Amino acid sequence: MSMTLATIIVGLIMLAKGLTLFTMKGDASFQRGLKLLRDRRVAAVLLAVASAWFLWVVINLGQADFGDYKVPLFVLFLGVAIGSWFYVPDFLGVRAGCVIFMLLAWHCLGAAFGHYEVPARLFMVSAVYVGIVFSLYMAAAPYRARDMAEWFCARPTHARVLGGLLAAYGVWLLLVPMLFY
Repeated sequence: MSMTLATIIVGLIMLAKGLTLFTMKGDASFQRGLKLLRDRRVAAVLLAVASAWFLWVVINLGQADFGDYKVPLFVLFLGVAIGSWFYVPDFLGVRAGCVIFMLLAWHCLGAAFGHYEVPARLFMVSAVYVGIVFSLYMAAAPYRARDMAEWFCARPTHARVLGGLLAAYGVWLLLVPMLFY
């Protein structure tokens, strides 16, 4: 992945999240968002994508990255994915979404690695690192996603302000690749 594409992807994600928060009107849209956190169909899709992507990474490990143990690792992590569906169903979609973001962050940071001659890459890299910290927190305590949604429901102005900031930074990230070359 090129650094330009990585920056555009991160910008589009931030713009989409920002516009979603900014345009939420009333208690009904927040309640739909709360229901999505525990929806089994959404969790199934996100878990399938996260598991498939992660298992693809595992099966393509090189010699230096435990490549001799690809098959046992694949079986182990496949068992973890299947077991999590049955034994950890609560907020599974939140956790799977965090895994997807972490895998995407790995590729985005890899695209920016070594391009020290382009200081504008730091706009994308900083946003990705903030997202990594947020994803680690949400994966460790996924019920906090519900708490955050309830907080935004009680204070819609805060959701609009955060949504506006995220959308503005997303638009900025869409413009930043023009500074790369």
